Amino acid sequence: MKVDRTGTFLATEIDRAFSSTAKQGLPQLVIKMQLVHYFDNNEGDNGEWVDFSGYDVEATGYFVLIFNGKGGPETSLSYDQLMKVYGWDGRDFQVLTEMPAPDMFMVRIEDNDPEFADKNPFTVNWIDSKDADPHGGLKKLDAAGVANLQSQFGALLNKAGKATPPASAKKAPPKAPPKAAPVSIDKKAAKKAKSERIAKANAKEEVKKQAVKKTPPTPPPAAPTLPAAPTTPAEAVDVSSETKTKSEAYEFVFEMQAKGTTDDQRNDAWNAAIEQVAGPIDPESKTPHARITGEQWYQIMHETLNVVGAV
Repeated sequence: MKVDRTGTFLATEIDRAFSSTAKQGLPQLVIKMQLVHYFDNNEGDNGEWVDFSGYDVEATGYFVLIFNGKGGPETSLSYDQLMKVYGWDGRDFQVLTEMPAPDMFMVRIEDNDPEFADKNPFTVNWIDSKDADPHGGLKKLDAAGVANLQSQFGALLNKAGKATPPASAKKAPPKAPPKAAPVSIDKKAAKKAKSERIAKANAKEEVKKQAVKKTPPTPPPAAPTLPAAPTTPAEAVDVSSETKTKSEAYEFVFEMQAKGTTDDQRNDAWNAAIEQVAGPIDPESKTPHARITGEQWYQIMHETLNVVGAV
């Protein structure tokens, strides 16, 4: 039987094959899987894995490995995760189809896009190793990754930032901030806050544009024909692009949401952001989001995180 709920599961592989996406012909790995354990947040003090194999539930995951970025083809989060789960070096699609499957791996099941929910209400939205944290969490760069970002954008920070004040007498370190309470969304207050944030964001964007005009732009690198395997595991989410596809934007929201955010809270904030950025959506349309541009999905992503984001 097909999966009938959202949640985090441990799965075993039934079959796998390569295919391409219908619209853009991008490479994707399709994995048919059996769901054998379910992570129940209500069990124990912090949730526990419970046996799910008796329900004989199957699911199919579609993992797109390459997407068309602003500067050319780019590898996706799924590309990085499949390297982690299968021990793949990231260099050859054929090798990935022939590698032995792990004994188990972890997946997250989410509500499907409304455009496709009639046939498939749920979709496999994430794959990870079996020992990954079932609660999810933020992806963090290591010290080398932060240093790399600093080398790329340090000049812009020096122009935009304030001068460092003279050193003074040592002060006691600040107290650690209290832990954030679970997210609770007041829709009316959120709508008012969004209007204020948009006005501030527009003002900041204008300042950024003026700063960029003063510095000659660096030519973008040539687009690779096939991505080379990274020398270190690529765990960070790329937020430097000014455009996103709908699925990329939603996946990023899921990864960066505050701990404790429910599906309803995230989806309410997501739908409100769509209406705020792109205007009212015709619910009778077969493709209600087709007219939304990549730039708008990028803005919708950030508007949603302004409400349910962890920071």
